[in-house]
Amino acid sequence: MGTTKIEIGAAGRATAQNIRLLRRLKDRTLDDVSEQLAKIGRPMSKSILSQIENAKRRVDVDDLVALASVLDTSPETLLDRSYRESLAQYTALSRDAQDSLRIEELREHEANRRGVEEHDEWRA
Repeated sequence: MGTTKIEIGAAGRATAQNIRLLRRLKDRTLDDVSEQLAKIGRPMSKSILSQIENAKRRVDVDDLVALASVLDTSPETLLDRSYRESLAQYTALSRDAQDSLRIEELREHEANRRGVEEHDEWRA
């Protein structure tokens, strides 16, 4: 019985993009993230992180939680596909323009998330 490689789907590709863009938004290098992951007991090399960000390697749940922790966000933010523009619009942009657009969207999402958390703390 042979094994068949399972391709990374749309959710995996969106997660990979979100990881890369959020890391860039926070001005962290692959080395920075690798070091932080090792400190919390989930070591990943710079090469593995690059594979994840380029959707060449899958992320398991424990990886996702660890990455969210070192990027100071929630796993839900990393999984969120709502940032995606329509394929035609998105692919028409240069890669730098795509990154700039997604960084702005991530900033807005993070600000909204913090606002909800602050509201929940106030209510408690």
